Amino acid sequence: MKNYCYVILLAAFLLCGFASSCTSHSAVAKQNELCDSLDILKLYPAEKVVPLLKNYKWHGHVIGNENSPEPLTLLYFSDVHGDKRRLGRIMKFYNFYEQYFDGIIHTGDAVLARYEEDWSWWEECGASKVMNLCGNHDTWTGDSEASKGAKAWKTGYSAKVGFERYIKPYMEEWGVSGYLDNSMCWYKDYEPQQIRIIAVDNFHFKEQVELADGTFSDTYPYDGWKVDTGEQQKWFESVLSDAREKHLAVICASHVPAIIDPIESSFMSLFPLQATGMQKEFIEAVQNFIDKGGDFITWIQGHNHQDWFGTIKGYPQQLTITIDTARDYREDGTTWSNNTKPDNTIAMDCFNILNIDPFRKCISLHRIGSEYDKYGRHIEGLVYNYKDRQLLWN
Repeated sequence: MKNYCYVILLAAFLLCGFASSCTSHSAVAKQNELCDSLDILKLYPAEKVVPLLKNYKWHGHVIGNENSPEPLTLLYFSDVHGDKRRLGRIMKFYNFYEQYFDGIIHTGDAVLARYEEDWSWWEECGASKVMNLCGNHDTWTGDSEASKGAKAWKTGYSAKVGFERYIKPYMEEWGVSGYLDNSMCWYKDYEPQQIRIIAVDNFHFKEQVELADGTFSDTYPYDGWKVDTGEQQKWFESVLSDAREKHLAVICASHVPAIIDPIESSFMSLFPLQATGMQKEFIEAVQNFIDKGGDFITWIQGHNHQDWFGTIKGYPQQLTITIDTARDYREDGTTWSNNTKPDNTIAMDCFNILNIDPFRKCISLHRIGSEYDKYGRHIEGLVYNYKDRQLLWN
């Protein structure tokens, strides 16, 4: 009888365990179902996305436009800050619709906090095809003696070190047309579109570095590499001049924007954080390019974790597009943004389709994912004529 009771108790225990396991598995299944239902390709299926992308490409085949440049379509995002989940989703979207794109570009701050952090996750996400720029975090040092483990980016790693890590291993896959050796500056020509993209580095440009003892040096303390004393500026001016001679329109890319005169649109933050940092020498070089007859399209940038759309203050011919961070929003305030990006919502994604139509001189910008700012304004798309400097639609 005693043994029989043990058997009953054991059976009851196993039954309870099985029920608990079922409940646990059920909860996991529901969570997995939720995550699966928010798969980015299900959120943005072909029947929704393909018509948009095909329309962007259609202009290249309009009757009477056979001998004119084709449109250029890029997937454009910025400031992913080590967010592997978000980057993985962006790459899944891009890889699925890659036939409709001419490239993918990230305008700096790939790492979360500082240069020393692990970099293997970038390739694990399949992001080696992403054209990258130098952001302040990408060259920031993690000096343990400094406050919270990091110092200002001017005391960070040299351009040579950044080149070896972020640029050199991927240049062949990007198909770059030229670069400044041992720097984070490169350019790429899109021949069917007759467009050149030029990437510059805000953080290794005619700078001295402040050492731990408060003194300044013209070399970086980690590898003894000299700071840029004008090489990048000369290179930038020569690449612009070459583009003008070859009748190539130009897009310039940097991490940090300049102060702007806003163009009212949903891609312009209501309360912009007017960060400075883009060197005036770059702006002047572009203006010289324009003044000599060069065809300038826009600057594309990041850094401010906000959407900006406007022209550089005092330079009305230089449009600048600055894009909100692709990283999730932290409630503890470690990053700021135009909007929150909670997990398992459509807002968790924040990247953009940028289309340039050289035939009509139009820029189209379309947001994927985070479509509402924190004031409830809808952010979906705009069309801007960069020749007449006129917002056509928003």
